Amino acid sequence: MPRVNINIVTWNSSDCIIACLKALDKQTYTDFQVLVIDNNSEDDTLEQLQGVGRLPNKLKICENKENLGFARAHNMGIRQADSEFILLVNPDAILTPGFVENMVKAIETDSAIGSVAGKLIQVDSAKEIGQKPLNEYLIDSAGLIMLRNRRQYLRGHLQSTSKFIQPDYIFGPDGACPLYRRTMLEDIKVDDEYFDESFVTHKEDVDLAWRAQLLGWKSIFTPEAVAFHTRTFRPGKRRGISKKVRMDAVKNRYLLLIKNELPSTFIKHAPYILFYDLKILVYLLFFEPSSLKGLVKVLRLMPQALRWRKYIMLRKKADKKYMLTWMK
Repeated sequence: MPRVNINIVTWNSSDCIIACLKALDKQTYTDFQVLVIDNNSEDDTLEQLQGVGRLPNKLKICENKENLGFARAHNMGIRQADSEFILLVNPDAILTPGFVENMVKAIETDSAIGSVAGKLIQVDSAKEIGQKPLNEYLIDSAGLIMLRNRRQYLRGHLQSTSKFIQPDYIFGPDGACPLYRRTMLEDIKVDDEYFDESFVTHKEDVDLAWRAQLLGWKSIFTPEAVAFHTRTFRPGKRRGISKKVRMDAVKNRYLLLIKNELPSTFIKHAPYILFYDLKILVYLLFFEPSSLKGLVKVLRLMPQALRWRKYIMLRKKADKKYMLTWMK
């Protein structure tokens, strides 16, 4: 078996999947296998997945008969893999040649490290790559951060690429290009799910990162692993996203809190959390009523979320003091 399994979930990704695969074809690290899980694309994504450099020997394709969402599709891929490390790659990400090698080097520095984030650089299209010096681009993500109001945010978003040049421990990796240790994924799974499939799409990476922190796993950022990313769901660009994804984003905020929040940390930051939730409610009532269905779904999913919470809290190793260090 290869040492790294690279899993890519596609859905109508014909405009970007070839650039993504060609970048994998140029990796300096070659001990990997690529699995593309297609969520019933309606464009010619599957036709595009034929003959990319040396990848035919490394490429497998799984065709789903319906769109299963990010979380469920990636869980399928993780279960099929039998490698030491799992790298998830969004089809709109283009890795520089040393990306995989540097991610593996970072995770090997400490067996307690369960996940790694690289430095993702924001572009609007693959055509922008190489059009200017690297230091003139802006950062898309250098990992995840959690604010006191429990809003997750992209670490370093829209800051200069000249920043975040040192390795550092982080809350967790963004779901666009995270590297996970297999033993961590097996340790933190609940009901045989690595990502919580009730999240469908959005914040499932935050949920996994929070759970991993509670159960004692570390996450690290390495600036040596660089990739370009044409992120669709960007901070400040909410109205350009489908109603379904926006509804899931609302639902998943509360599932995150129900499953992972410690009572002591909630009390510490309750004013920030409740004020932010009040603003969310007002916004939904006046500008996005379709997302109110997300709150109804939270009630329906409450029994499952509480079952996950019980399992997590019985096994948690992190205390209030440690978790507060991540909630700035």
